[in-house]
Parts: sequence; structure tokens; C-alpha cells
Amino acid sequence: MLRRARQSVYWPGIEGDLQHRLAQYTSYDEHAPSLPPEEMIHTPPGEYPFQQVVADMFQIEGNIYMIYADRLTGWLEVAHFPCGAMSNKISNHFRSYFSRWGAPEQISTDGGTNLASEEMVAFFTRWGVKVRLSSAHYPQSNGRAEAAVKSAKWLLRENMSKGGALESDKTALATLQYLNTPLMEINKSPSQLATGRQLHDGVPTARRHLLVDTYWRRTIRQRELQVAKSQEAMRTLDTTRDCRPSN
Repeated sequence: MLRRARQSVYWPGIEGDLQHRLAQYTSYDEHAPSLPPEEMIHTPPGEYPFQQVVADMFQIEGNIYMIYADRLTGWLEVAHFPCGAMSNKISNHFRSYFSRWGAPEQISTDGGTNLASEEMVAFFTRWGVKVRLSSAHYPQSNGRAEAAVKSAKWLLRENMSKGGALESDKTALATLQYLNTPLMEINKSPSQLATGRQLHDGVPTARRHLLVDTYWRRTIRQRELQVAKSQEAMRTLDTTRDCRPSN
């Protein structure tokens, strides 16, 4: 919230005012993603956007949703299945994502029934996509999916339409705000990393943010290095834990 505000406006005491405003929304504390959400990554970072993606299914108030997210940029897509998540409906959404962003080399899932059916395995095979299953006993190994699901759940709880539908201005604007919010440390948003610029969402912002960034490639490289550094830190932490003497 603060990172997004800093891109658009400023007044003396802005951070205190925003923290006070945030404290008025008790539902945020109940459903907000736990921090830090971006550090738990145990696979080599991608070399380009949408090379490695994650997908996960979840429910909110009886409604079934699917998250599709890019590991490198943090770009997020959400699909709603009001009449059940059958394989043909799931593959239709994937087909749309692939045609828009390109087919990934690898997709990570938790091995849930909906995403691991014979039909879905055959679909991914036709597109040349390798499926990677994260451990059910160690979900942090699919950390990007965990972060994406938490963000999506928080976003949807306050903005989805009656019956869980996503087709509303409120949901679309909330999604745009997520895509335009800078990630930790890199200070660039998913939209800047994926498209080289901010997306116009109605919030006042400097025009330079809406133009394609001259240093886009450099920024993507910085993101790769940051993800690799986080991965190495987690590997070192795991090694330290393994080396502790048992009681």
C-alpha cells in the first residue's frame, strides 16, 4: 500500500495517515497475506517472464477459483468456475493465458485433482509444458504460488461481485492495483516487470511510469538476481537447520 502510494502522491505525514486508514479495515488484518511473501523460492529463477509459472485452485465462500502467476514478475491472473472446475474449463483458461503470454516451459502445482487429471496432463504435454509438483508437506517449495494465492484471496474477499463473479469494475480495478504495486526490494511492479511500464488504472501517476521503461531489461535482470539471492539464503537456512545436533 505504501509502495503504491509513493509512486503517485506525497504530502507531509503520508505514511502515518495511510497506516491510520489501514487500521480502520479490520478485515485486512484477518485476511492479509503473511509476510514475507516473496522469499520462499526453491527452484532456479526464470530467465524471462512466463518461463516458469504456478497454478493453484482454492475456494472462497463455496466459489472455486484458480490462480495463474508468473514466478519472475509476480503477474497474477484469476479464473472463476461458477459451475464446477472440469478439465475442459480449466484448459480453456490455460489456453487463453498461453496465447496471451506464451506457453511456459514449466508450471508448478500442488498436485490437486483438478490440475493433475489425465486430461490436464495430456493438455500440458501437447503444449510442451513440463509439470512440477510441489511437496504437500513443504508447500514453501512452491513459494510463489503460496504468495499469489494469499494475495488473490485477500483481493477477492473485498472485491468480488455477488455469487463470486469476477466480471465487475471493482474486481478489475483491484486487480490493476495489485499489478501496479511495486514488489519488495526491487521497487518495480508486476506490470513494469512484465510489460515494461505501469498500466493506467485511474490513480494519478507520473506519465513517465506509463511509458516503456528504457532500463526494462536491466530491471528484469535485477529481479532474477534478487530471486536467486533469496533462494540461496533459504538453501543456507535449510542447511543450517539440517546440521543442528538432535536432542
